[in-house]
Amino acid sequence: MSEISEWFVNDNIFEACKVEILPKTSIELNLLSKICRLKIISTDLPEESVYLFVKTLIDGDLCEDVEVEKIRYCFEREVKVYREFLNDLPKSVGRISPRMIETDCQHRIVLEDLSVLGYRSQRKFLNLVQSECVFEQMATLHALSLHHSVVHREFTEFSNTICERFTPTLRLMESCARVFLAELRTWEGFSVYADKVENFLPHYAEVLARETEANPPGLGFNVLCHGDLHIGNVMIEENTHNIAMVDYQFSAWRSPAYDFFSAFNALCNAEVNLNSRNHLVKVYHRKFERTLKDSDYPGRIPTLLDIHVELLRHGFLDFFNWIYYLPLLLRYAHDDEDLKTKFKKSLQDTEYRMIVMTLLPSLIDKGFLEVDREQ
Repeated sequence: MSEISEWFVNDNIFEACKVEILPKTSIELNLLSKICRLKIISTDLPEESVYLFVKTLIDGDLCEDVEVEKIRYCFEREVKVYREFLNDLPKSVGRISPRMIETDCQHRIVLEDLSVLGYRSQRKFLNLVQSECVFEQMATLHALSLHHSVVHREFTEFSNTICERFTPTLRLMESCARVFLAELRTWEGFSVYADKVENFLPHYAEVLARETEANPPGLGFNVLCHGDLHIGNVMIEENTHNIAMVDYQFSAWRSPAYDFFSAFNALCNAEVNLNSRNHLVKVYHRKFERTLKDSDYPGRIPTLLDIHVELLRHGFLDFFNWIYYLPLLLRYAHDDEDLKTKFKKSLQDTEYRMIVMTLLPSLIDKGFLEVDREQ
């Protein structure tokens, strides 16, 4: 913590200031970075303090199985998303994300701290009203990225990161899938579906790689997806329900379906996930269309039907979320449990079983887990 304070003072990020680590906050360790909240106090005008959120690139030896160059790759990607896109968005669209403060340091990302403006991180899955707000903000992000790709520059350099960069993460996903299969075999009446899942698992990584790549030319459309939409990466202003999305390290140029299935499963509560998907797609498209029209988008605006086609084409991503993100998030608040324990307990969760038991048969009947299926 002291090295961050010294960096702010010595590098003159803010002139004539002192730095405090805010009380009751600590530097936490996540997959790619350690984070903290700071209060920058001007020695000349102490009443005009600045509150910041700082993410620092971790050393490779602090993160098991993830090589430091791969950590740096995603860290630099987030900086690139802010510099080339998010920081240049018009103020009229509101706060899609915190504003990044430019610095010369290559190993830290300095963001405005939205918590002082009433934004709060979430630890519970969202109700319908909150979910509607998230899907509207997601639509704004996607629409403005589509406009940006045509008017300014393409995002084609923002390719998929999961499969090409994080082999250990893929191994974890495949391990989760095997645990899921073992649990599925204990569910009454689901043995036939378990057989389908077992036959599919050897091809899981291959299909995931294909499904997370950008749509090829002439097939559907692509947007800049957030890439990691879950309850830990969304902040909500409690009075207005304004939404800010954080942590863009896994952003990628791909089908909007990727963010849709993450949001359905890793943001919405079970009732919303099971009963309000079509409604949320309409909410999304209404904002998506309006944002493109307001920005004078010169191309063809994707229709509501186009959105549903994307979701149908990439329905496998539902399965991906069920065996990876959703089980882990169901135990999100249980910090005293290790990852394996969290995952196993999640599979017995009543809401988890309700979601998977309701949706898995339809997904399999549509052929998404067929071994020889083509995109």
